[in-house]
Amino acid sequence: MKQAALFVNEMQRLEEMKRLVTELQSRVDGWQGPSLAENNSLLLMEETFIKISHERAQQRTFFLFDRALLYCKKGLLKVRE
Repeated sequence: MKQAALFVNEMQRLEEMKRLVTELQSRVDGWQGPSLAENNSLLLMEETFIKISHERAQQRTFFLFDRALLYCKKGLLKVRE
């Protein structure tokens, strides 16, 4: 019985993560790459950093998945509704 409950919980967790990955992909303005949800099952981390280039500070948001690293400029990422 315990194994069945663990399995159901894991399936629910994976389904929720897939929904989050799909929602993230919809937030990226002009997304043209392959589906993130099909190729990545886990969003491991989301963090915003400041990139210094040619004496200018630029905000970048990084998303670390189990099989990819995605980063976006500030204007390309839609605000969550």
